[in-house]
Amino acid sequence: MLALLPAQASIANIVWREFLCGVGFGLFQSPNNREMLANVSRERSGNASGVLAIMRTFGQCFGAALVAIVLSAYASHTGGPTDATLTITQDVQAMHVAIAMAAVAAGLAGCVSFFRLRKEH
Repeated sequence: MLALLPAQASIANIVWREFLCGVGFGLFQSPNNREMLANVSRERSGNASGVLAIMRTFGQCFGAALVAIVLSAYASHTGGPTDATLTITQDVQAMHVAIAMAAVAAGLAGCVSFFRLRKEH
């Protein structure tokens, strides 16, 4: 929904989309963490919690790096490093590309998760 924002979006348009993202994240993360940690023996729960924290941090860093790459790819460099600017159109395009990439990554992760489900017999 954020990737579909118009260039001149109102604050209300942005807020309800961000709220939707936050609710989705909140509904997903706690049950997901519980499920992952419930499938590990008590002796290994500390290790599993550490791996979970490391992967979460890695994902945040990797996502931030990808956004930086997208933004720099759209930057128009007219002069030296101090003159590097984004026009409004390029800025909006860059944000749409970055958010669309995040949506695709989330969709792929959802597909992988779905296909990993064990079929109950």
